[in-house]
Amino acid sequence: MAEILEWTVKKFEPNIRLPKQMDSEQERVLFVKSVVLSLLQKAHVKLNPKNVYQSDGHAVREILPVLKMLYKSLKTHNLLKSENNVGINKEESTQINFLRSQVNLKRQELRQTVSTAGELPKIGANLYQLLRDEGFSKEMRNKALGQSLNTSKIENEIKEKISDAEFKINEFKKRLENITNDEAELTKKIERRKRELEQLQKRLAKLQANLNFYLIKIKEYSN
Repeated sequence: MAEILEWTVKKFEPNIRLPKQMDSEQERVLFVKSVVLSLLQKAHVKLNPKNVYQSDGHAVREILPVLKMLYKSLKTHNLLKSENNVGINKEESTQINFLRSQVNLKRQELRQTVSTAGELPKIGANLYQLLRDEGFSKEMRNKALGQSLNTSKIENEIKEKISDAEFKINEFKKRLENITNDEAELTKKIERRKRELEQLQKRLAKLQANLNFYLIKIKEYSN
């Protein structure tokens, strides 16, 4: 943007001396003031220094009347030179093309700025919603943080829960051991009953054999 301003001013005042260093804000302000003052004196155009200093779409709109004036002057001058069969100066043509490209670039930046500005209401609404929700969330956080936690009580409750769990586990183990012992005792009783049953069956078989023998003998004596 500084190059465009310098080129524009020198078209009206070729011998003007503008500040070359623009690293600091003070130097840039001095440069803009020099440009605005020169154009006011030579082109009789009053520019807003603040808009020019921004170097964005506002600056382009601010300097656009001067560029139009310069363009008309160059166009008229070129027309006269064309009538006299004089070709346009190559350096000026290059400068004009450069100026046009810079203006187009600034126009694109301006359109982007307008597009971004159109999204600001939506962004603002979302931000308002977030801030409103943050108030409620902050209240809940402060309420939670404000509650003092009795760590000793919590620790004792945890220990009691652990003790209850260990007691239940031990009780379960004891019951399981008792069931195992009962099962072994029951197995022994079953085996003992089996042996007793076998002995009784053997005795019954002997008694039946003896009974048959005596019945036969009785029949023989009866005959």
